[in-house]
Amino acid sequence: MNRNIPLVILLLLLFPSCILSQRSPLQVEKDTAVYQLLNHYHHYPELNELLNTWAKDYPKIAQLFNVGKTYSGKELLVMRLTSPLTTNNADDYDEFQLLKPKFKSIANMHGDETIGRELMIALIYYLLLNSKSDSRINRLLSTTDIYIMPSMNPVNENKYKKKIFVFTKKF
Repeated sequence: MNRNIPLVILLLLLFPSCILSQRSPLQVEKDTAVYQLLNHYHHYPELNELLNTWAKDYPKIAQLFNVGKTYSGKELLVMRLTSPLTTNNADDYDEFQLLKPKFKSIANMHGDETIGRELMIALIYYLLLNSKSDSRINRLLSTTDIYIMPSMNPVNENKYKKKIFVFTKKF
């Protein structure tokens, strides 16, 4: 009988964590939306459309701005994610805003680095979808200014195919 006591205690400790770690249907739905977004490569026109749509759909936490242009005239877009989003210049000099940590992530520095662009797109979408429902994401956006540039070099991307390939060959 005494040999079963540690096993019972272990089960009692693990059982609540199994129940608490189950994901809600809403969370599964949001994760599925992110996965569905990644079913193909996003080239510049589609990336531009996605970022503009998200900036319009989430105006309280997302701000899209242009940091320059390529020699071919394509805009270099950056998505700023933070909460609360202050766009008034007078507020930018607020002590809280000045001391708020900043995080910058740049992908696709070379035209053939398409996976980085897709990961940044997924990160932006994940943060936007979970900004209110996930306390960790909410806390992250409340305490950090996040700047994401999905494509620093959108010029050479057109030579790559639209579908994402899954390699089955072992290397």
